[in-house]
Amino acid sequence: MNTREYHKTKAKLYDHLDMFPNMVESISQLISSENDPKLSTEERNLFSVAFKNTIDPMRTAFRQLSRLRDTNTEEVTCEIISEVLNQQKEEIVKICNKISDIVRTLLLNDQLTDENRVFYCKMIGDYLRYKAELKTEDYPRTLHGLS
Repeated sequence: MNTREYHKTKAKLYDHLDMFPNMVESISQLISSENDPKLSTEERNLFSVAFKNTIDPMRTAFRQLSRLRDTNTEEVTCEIISEVLNQQKEEIVKICNKISDIVRTLLLNDQLTDENRVFYCKMIGDYLRYKAELKTEDYPRTLHGLS
């Protein structure tokens, strides 16, 4: 089994086990281990599923924490919630930046089909939107850099 097949098989296994952060790592290794990281449709879908299923629970937790902070009246509890909220925000931004970097530096190139180009550009847009949901201060600069 070659390196590409090894990482793809691991990613599928982690998908089956709902171990999405591990799936992200395997699919990232698959991409970075290749001289030409062009993904098949199956690999592209694994890549998308890995990141989406890693970040969705984090976005849900962020929204729940935000609501909890807004409705809580105890100062100490609000401080703790804000601390956890900031940690969650940092982790979401880190993941959004990671996927944007992978797509921009390794996957977007002139040899892509129109379908793949649209797929990857939509992914970048989705993750920029996730950052915007957090109201991160660097979002407008990131968006400006794409125009």
